[in-house]
Amino acid sequence: MVTIDNRAITYYVDGRHFGTHDAAYLPERPMSINFNQWLIDLDGQTSTTPRAYDQQVDYVLHVKDQVLTPAQATAKINGYRSAGTSFVDEVPAS
Repeated sequence: MVTIDNRAITYYVDGRHFGTHDAAYLPERPMSINFNQWLIDLDGQTSTTPRAYDQQVDYVLHVKDQVLTPAQATAKINGYRSAGTSFVDEVPAS
């Protein structure tokens, strides 16, 4: 989990605080959420068999203009799950 406000970026792994960067590292432009698979050290691989990779994402939650704790984010996600909600695209009115 990553939280960003006007003072810092805070990182959590499995609900535990992992690290914080101060305002010097705040994003300067609009951000996006992207998923990548990092493949390293493929030099010397001799197989010609095509490989398949399966990336599974448990849940993605973006809350604009609000910083949640890991417990608050989990509660929000659990609320969506218990309601049977599989997708919500809440785009604020402009």
